[in-house]
Amino acid sequence: MKTNFLKIKQFCVCLIIVLIISLTFLGEAQAYQGYRTNKIGQEKFNDMKTRVSNSHRSIKEYKASDAYREITNALGKLQTIRTLVERIDNVDKVVDEVANGLDEIAFAYEKIADFGPEVMRHWNEKVYLLKDIDGQTLKTESDLLEEITELESVSQLRREQLDNITNEIEIKKINVDLKANSSRINSLKTQIVIWEKFHQTQEKLLGKLQTQQGQLDLMIYILDANAKVYREAANTARLASSAKSALQELGDLADLQGIVIELQDSWSDLDDIVNSIGKLELT
Repeated sequence: MKTNFLKIKQFCVCLIIVLIISLTFLGEAQAYQGYRTNKIGQEKFNDMKTRVSNSHRSIKEYKASDAYREITNALGKLQTIRTLVERIDNVDKVVDEVANGLDEIAFAYEKIADFGPEVMRHWNEKVYLLKDIDGQTLKTESDLLEEITELESVSQLRREQLDNITNEIEIKKINVDLKANSSRINSLKTQIVIWEKFHQTQEKLLGKLQTQQGQLDLMIYILDANAKVYREAANTARLASSAKSALQELGDLADLQGIVIELQDSWSDLDDIVNSIGKLELT
């Protein structure tokens, strides 16, 4: 009799140990699943941030340095010509120098205007890519919301099962599920907040790029128009043998320096936006 009692006691102890191990394993399995899901989400988030940053850099650097260098040199050349004409007593003596300088400016502007369509094509390709990334961001938000809805539905079902279950083991399992689901739901809600910030920042970036695209298009248009004017001014200088008359032709040209400054300021704003994206963490 005593032996049977000991065996029953040993069996109960073993059963309790098995129960503890089972519940521990179940909790760890739930935790691992959440960890794995978060890790995959973090990798996806980091990849998309990198793609946004790379697209922005590609837009910024694609022939931009060549264009700014040519424009800066041309504006410097024009200032040199104006200074020369202002300081010399007989400006008609420098007609050839003025005409050649105006031709150089016209050539520089024509060069930039010629690769303008190529720049715009590259620009549009990268903006399309950025819009696609933003679309993926919104899709991720939607998927996370669906996952929350599914987990809430499962939790509600498990709570309803508690009313009809008396088995302590099953009750403990349900409580483990409820706690794990609650933790995962909180984590998913936090992730949605970060993804939404990511989306809002991308929208801001795309809005700025759209504005800048208009500025760039205007700059190319101005360059093309100004190139023709400088070319004709050079011809006028040679035909009329008058440097003054050539420079007078340039009086009403659009403010190219102003549009360049606007573009540079716009790039600074875009850099700030992209830097703020880089600081977002899916934690």
